[in-house]
This record gives sequence, structure tokens and C-alpha cells, in this order.
Amino acid sequence: MNARKVKRQQLYNFLDAEMAPKWIADKVGMSLSTIYNLQKAKKAGKSVKTIPRSGVKKMKRTDEFLVILRDWIEGDLISMRQCAQ
Repeated sequence: MNARKVKRQQLYNFLDAEMAPKWIADKVGMSLSTIYNLQKAKKAGKSVKTIPRSGVKKMKRTDEFLVILRDWIEGDLISMRQCAQ
């Protein structure tokens, strides 16, 4: 388990034990507002699972993709030059 998941699991364990949010913030190393938000979501019955972060997936830079990207950039440069005249 990575460090982020361990922190989350500790946080959930402390919330289940109904520990004080300020004490949890000191022990886990999260901001107090994050703990309050997760506590509020948990009481409301909403999911408290983490969502995937943007930019995590690596895009495949295929030759076809690079050709399309180059053509798109060159097209933008030409249109910018035409606007400047």
C-alpha cells in the first residue's frame, strides 16, 4: 500500500472511532478542512473514495499522433501570421 492509501485508511479508522478532527489532523498530517469534508460526506452517506487524478494516464505518442499534432500546430501558426498582417 502506498503512503497516500495508508493515510486515508488511518483517517477512516480515526473517523470510525469518532476521534476529534483536530487530533486526527495532527496525527495523520492532513488539513483540518479535508478531514471535516470527509467526515461530512461520510455522515451524509456519500462515497469517500478518492477519484483518479487528472494527468495520471500517460498518452501514447504514436507516429500518427505526432503528425496530426505537428500539422495542427503549423496550421495555427499560419493562421496567426495571417491575422497579424
